[in-house]
Amino acid sequence: MAGMFVLTACGSGDDSTEPSAVTATTPDTAGADRELAGIVRELRQDPTLRGQLVLRLTIEPDGSVSMCELHSSSMDAPQLAAQVVERVKLFDFGAKEDIVAITIIYPIDFLPAA
Repeated sequence: MAGMFVLTACGSGDDSTEPSAVTATTPDTAGADRELAGIVRELRQDPTLRGQLVLRLTIEPDGSVSMCELHSSSMDAPQLAAQVVERVKLFDFGAKEDIVAITIIYPIDFLPAA
């Protein structure tokens, strides 16, 4: 069964400042599980890891992610950033009718465990 979550992006497109919410499902595949395990492992190795990764991603009308790249980072964790980017490429936002591909900027905040 796929996981589901809501992303709230900075804007609905590169030139938009209005927040938008999009729902994505993550595939249950061995590759996806390995990527997630790598992210968790990285966070366990440094539980004080703190900062922000900002991703730029394009969601196609069929719901697939055709592009995801690291837009900026305040963290010194290139391996974690690469793993997050690869994981996001596997997201499925679900097909939508009568829309065009959309590129969004999405920040991910990492805070130390309490």
